[in-house]
Amino acid sequence: MPTPKAQAESHQSTGRAAYSSGNYEAALRHFTTALAQPNLPATLRASILDNLSATKEKLGGEANLTDALSNARAMMRLQPAGVEGYLRGGKVLQLLGRDGDAIRLYEYGINKLPSGGGVGRERLEAQVRRVRSRITRREAMTSERKHRDPFTALPSEVAQIVLLHLPFHTLMLARGVSRGWRVFIESVPATFATMDLREARRSVGSGTFKALVRASRGGVRVARLARLGSKCGELLGYLVARCPGLSVLEVCRSEASGDNAIVGAVRDGAIRGLRSLVLDLVLDVKVVFMILRCCAAGGLQEAIFESAHATGMVRGSDLLFEDAPLRSLGKLRIDVIESEFHLTVTLVNRLPAS
Repeated sequence: MPTPKAQAESHQSTGRAAYSSGNYEAALRHFTTALAQPNLPATLRASILDNLSATKEKLGGEANLTDALSNARAMMRLQPAGVEGYLRGGKVLQLLGRDGDAIRLYEYGINKLPSGGGVGRERLEAQVRRVRSRITRREAMTSERKHRDPFTALPSEVAQIVLLHLPFHTLMLARGVSRGWRVFIESVPATFATMDLREARRSVGSGTFKALVRASRGGVRVARLARLGSKCGELLGYLVARCPGLSVLEVCRSEASGDNAIVGAVRDGAIRGLRSLVLDLVLDVKVVFMILRCCAAGGLQEAIFESAHATGMVRGSDLLFEDAPLRSLGKLRIDVIESEFHLTVTLVNRLPAS
């Protein structure tokens, strides 16, 4: 009858053949049977444990890898001065995603090897260098991803789509992040199609306003303006002169530099096709009528004037000019401030052609 050692060697040999042919389940059965034999020499038991651990690696999965690590640790206990157990354990730890533990195990093995460990020590030291190098590369890539500029990481077309969905206030904040961001944002004029300054926390400087208009390359279609300061009329004139496609204009919380400046600014823009006009400025009602007369030829459809004031009698018939009937106007509201009261006078709902 074969001895336990002979049976173990036989099963180990058969298991190795199955392993080489890729039949890992059969290899696992033979290595397990070989390891179960009693009174095996430490060298043979360590060799079978190594084969068993390698087979569990091939089978994969966390449970198998955990078993493979246990087999490797058993090898280390049997042969604390042998290099194979540390190499096998370190490899399994890497497969489990525990690179730091793998390095510590390799270094522990280096300390356990006798001085002048020769090839075994060199193999462990090589593994330490390789794993550390991989960790360094991974950390560098992670750091790069954390600090990567989205406007360079994303395809240009995708980045432009993102810009088109950002509120104007957010765009202005992004524009101030860096010169590169400002250049990229201003390279997409469509982002300025709607200029909304209503969230401005302080007065918008003349230089800033003109820079935004220039960045739009004449593409502003909707302008909702606020806090333009005392140069409101001048800036409106600058806007309408450079943006012929302007169709919606709203101005609030600004100081008009004289009624005539507002009239002149609106006049040039309205002729080019202004469709909606909302002015929350202190204007004389007569000036309001002058603005409407200017806008009539441009096809104005909606006009709202808030904070107007009357220096004389207000008559709806004053709007019915024979030379410029407001045929296109569908909505008109003029809020007239009288003393401490805010009186809304609906002069027309739909003015018929005269």
